[in-house]
Amino acid sequence: ASILGEGLTGKGILAQFNLETGIPIYEAEPLLLFFILFTLLGAIGALGDRGRFVDDPPTGLEGAVIRPGKGIRGALGLNEG
Repeated sequence: ASILGEGLTGKGILAQFNLETGIPIYEAEPLLLFFILFTLLGAIGALGDRGRFVDDPPTGLEGAVIRPGKGIRGALGLNEG
């Protein structure tokens, strides 16, 4: 949508953002920089857990939330009668 708006108005992405939301560029720029920094730090793992990724063992039908053969009412804990 921003690319289409940029093509129609001839303004850049931040100027188009200003037209669509009414937030001036000088107020949106620090938020945009924070968003880029937050995403970058999250992508490299600097914000969260640094542990190893371990696959969960398969649970099978015993660990299913809704056991096979139950109807919708039984799965919700209601009488199936």
